[in-house]
Amino acid sequence: EWPGGLDTLRRSGFQVIALSPDPGAATLATALTGRRVALLLGAEGPGLTEEAMAAADLRARIPMSAGTDSLNVATAAAMAFYERVRAS
Repeated sequence: EWPGGLDTLRRSGFQVIALSPDPGAATLATALTGRRVALLLGAEGPGLTEEAMAAADLRARIPMSAGTDSLNVATAAAMAFYERVRAS
């Protein structure tokens, strides 16, 4: 049940990271430092709810060119997974 399942992840050693276009959020490269990571991704456009953002341990963003504020969720997930593998 949401968001209780996140506590289960945390007890299993996961850091919960919400992807956000917020320029004040950490970049993925700096956020993906935990040994075990669970990513929260929202739909293109509305993104994650404020409740989902608040439930995460950290907010992270994918650096983008000026004027770009969102990516398709599949593209964002692929970039995040790539960055996770690259950072390990």
